[in-house]
Amino acid sequence: MRVYVPAVLSDLSVPLPPVRSGVLCVPEAGMSGEDIEVLEDDAITEAALSSLELARETEGAGVARVVLAVDTPTSTTLTPGEQIEPHIFEAPAFEYTWSDVAAILADLPDASPAVQAVLSADTQESADEAVALVPGLAPYRKRIDALYAATEDVAWPPLQRIHGDYHLGQVLDVPGRGWAALDFEGEPLRPLSERTKPDLAVRDVAGMVRSFGYAAGMTLNRLAYAHDRPDPSDVEEREAEQIAAWEKAAVAAFLRGYGELSEAEKLLLDVLVLDKALYELAYEAAQRPDWLGIPLGGVAAILRVDPKSIAEPAGAGKSVASAKSADAVPDQNADANQNIDPERREESPEAESAASPS
Repeated sequence: MRVYVPAVLSDLSVPLPPVRSGVLCVPEAGMSGEDIEVLEDDAITEAALSSLELARETEGAGVARVVLAVDTPTSTTLTPGEQIEPHIFEAPAFEYTWSDVAAILADLPDASPAVQAVLSADTQESADEAVALVPGLAPYRKRIDALYAATEDVAWPPLQRIHGDYHLGQVLDVPGRGWAALDFEGEPLRPLSERTKPDLAVRDVAGMVRSFGYAAGMTLNRLAYAHDRPDPSDVEEREAEQIAAWEKAAVAAFLRGYGELSEAEKLLLDVLVLDKALYELAYEAAQRPDWLGIPLGGVAAILRVDPKSIAEPAGAGKSVASAKSADAVPDQNADANQNIDPERREESPEAESAASPS
């Protein structure tokens, strides 16, 4: 059984490898080799996200994502832990030696500036990060700043406990019951004290809106790949229009479920969607530039501009050297930059106990 263990650069210089919980995939019987490889890539993605969090928390860790692909010793029996997503599970910590490490997946040294930008992405300057990595955003910076500033001039709804990690992977269609929301623990990479803080309910809504955007974008990318077209923009116009129409209809239906939003809530939702898309943009520019079109579409929709008017990032290129791709997806799971911060609003009312949107 192979487990992907998150690590940091400083772990590579010690006699024994780190003993940490990891990520593993559990494919179904009969799955094709290609499907299993996709699952393994997803497991690597989850471990790479955990590596970023370790790098944030560990002094002298080094600026790189590191994932150890570990083949469990024959004497070790692992029981998969909590499910992260279908077929992807947490793996409990276990002891092993360097000889059990089949591969070390790590960022190349020249990716350090980009990784550092991602490590700093939970500060208040997501727009700065995005503009630095995608210079084509520079002409729209004043418009972006104006949208953020506008949130200070509207009445905010009461804050409440929110889901905190709401996306398509967190909902399940239960036969005979309908749709149910899962995993109310919040963003797993944030401390519990932050996950339980009152926040804007529309932050969850914004997360789901961007998740629909990623679902559409991933479909477009995979369609391009299936037809051997390296650029998703080369997909047939009719197919691209159908995917865009699905995203628009899905978002509209989802928002209808929340009823009528006030003008203040509409503004807050727009800015929270923009905030998350800017985070995604900086992340994809640093880690997977071929996927930039997905967050670009989200940013362009809020700014009401043509995505093609936003230039490619400077220095776009592959940043990870590995036996397999260690590209981390901001996912739906990566936390936005919290530029709209309830703690900056002293006049905001205290939260009432309330459930997250479902």
